[in-house]
This record gives sequence, C-alpha cells and structure tokens, in this order.
Amino acid sequence: MPAYKAEWLAQAVDSILAQTYPAIELIVVNDCSPHDLDSVMAQYTDPRVRYYRNEQNIGGKHLTRQWEHCLGFVRGEYLVMAADDDLYAPTFAEECMKLAMQHPSVDLIRTRVEEIDEVGALVGLESFYTKGLISQLEYIYAYRSGEVFICMGNFAFKTSVLREKGFVDFPRALGSDIATTIEMAANGVACVDQPLFAFRHSTIHLSGSMAQLEPKMGAITLFYEWMERYPIPVPQNKYEVYYANKLTSLDWHEKCIYDYYNQVIRYVPMLKLSHFLSLARLASSKEKTKMILRWCKDRVLPLKH
Repeated sequence: MPAYKAEWLAQAVDSILAQTYPAIELIVVNDCSPHDLDSVMAQYTDPRVRYYRNEQNIGGKHLTRQWEHCLGFVRGEYLVMAADDDLYAPTFAEECMKLAMQHPSVDLIRTRVEEIDEVGALVGLESFYTKGLISQLEYIYAYRSGEVFICMGNFAFKTSVLREKGFVDFPRALGSDIATTIEMAANGVACVDQPLFAFRHSTIHLSGSMAQLEPKMGAITLFYEWMERYPIPVPQNKYEVYYANKLTSLDWHEKCIYDYYNQVIRYVPMLKLSHFLSLARLASSKEKTKMILRWCKDRVLPLKH
C-alpha cells in the first residue's frame, strides 16, 4: 500500500487485516507524507503488517516509480497494489486466490467494483458481471465499451510477471492502471463477479485533483497513442472474432475526444480554456470548436437559470 493520505488510512488497513484468507501480509510504504501516518500505523501490532517510510517523496511526480518501489518489498506470489483510501470486503483475497488455484496460468485477477464517496456511501456499481476466465481480447473490449471499471487496487497481480513486465508509465500514472492491466492480461483475466472492492471518490484523490488537469491532458494523449499502437490479439473462437470486429469498428479517437472533454476541459475555468484546448493534441480544430460549444452549454448556460 503506497500511503500518503491519513484520513482513511485506518479504514483501508482495517479492511485488509479483516481478510478471511489467512496467508497475507500488508506492506505500507509512507511516501514521505506531511500527514501523521506514523501515529495511525503505530496502533497496529499485527505481525502481518510491515511499515516503511520513504526519505523523499516519490509518487508526487512519478507514481509508477512509487509502485515499483513498493513492489521491491513484496514476498508473496500475488500482490494487490492497494490505496490508502479504498476498502476491501473480507472475502476479497479469498475469492481471488480461489481463481488463482483454478487458473494457475493467469497473471491477473479482478473483482467487481463499488464506488463510494468520502463518507462511504455507495455512489456507483460496476455493471460488468462476468465470472471466471475471460480473454485479453474480451477484457480490452470490455474497457473500450465502458463496461469494466479499472483501477490498480481491484486487481491481484502475479508478482513475478509484474516484475518482468513493469508498469506502463504515463504522466502522474493517469491511464497507467489501464495499460498495465491490459499488458498483464496476455494470459487472460480471472474475474470475481461479486463487488468486493470499494473505490473511494474524494476531493483529495490524485486522479481527481484540479492540479492534475494539465498532466492529465498529456496522459490522455499518450494513452490513446499507446492504445492505437497496441495490437489486437488474434481471435481464438467466434466470440473473440466478434470482439475483434467490434474493436476494429469502435473509434479510439472518438473515445480520446470524449476523455479530453469529460475528464479535463469541462472543469477548466474560462481564462484557461484556450490553453487547455491547445494541449488536446489529437483533436482537430472542428473537434476543439465543438468542445468550446459544449463547455459553454455546460458551464455558462446553467448560470442563467
């Protein structure tokens, strides 16, 4: 667990230590936080907990480097890169390990996702219900079609393979979780259909911070350039032929423009709108004009009511 925020750290730790699967250890790596994480962690005497403190902050500028740093402490065959504000149901690890035993060649296991707010209230529920093994092709299609919720914390990774492949690095790691899991899905993805992981939306979350809007624009561009280059896996059956055909017909560029607007442009103040549109490197002049009109509709017109 790369740790920086103190507000929900105890809740996150408690949810992990409450796992029904006995053979776990929790490694908390304090990323030189200005918050008092030491006092939070001092209350835990459980021998399954190991606590480390970085002398300098790593994740503030290069989050994937902090992930790699944390990976160096791992001793288990599988790992979960937990966050300091998310929650796990007690059976998360148990259900993941059941699938690991059933599908030993698979390097990636995931559970369905709940979305919660700052007080823990349910605000979203992933619609992807698949249980058991899916192919890399189906996983990519599920992402592109908007069915699957992807964040680093709801996956169990085979440690040796993750060390070999590494994390795909984008600015502030925005999109790195998606690209890394796609790479790790080469041997398929084993899926738990129960929502055993809760992703917390908060105003202090890295990926939701206003300060991240400019690097997020660069990350969106780099991610979609990466996706355009990523080879579609060779279909192995009629269902995979269907997924491959759908991926061919679905426009990654269209999704890129959607993300430019919905993840960044809609939140930009008027005086910075021109600057941020100039960062939308993959958007045409016509598409930028449409984003301006959409911004006016979303941000200006509602003020007149």
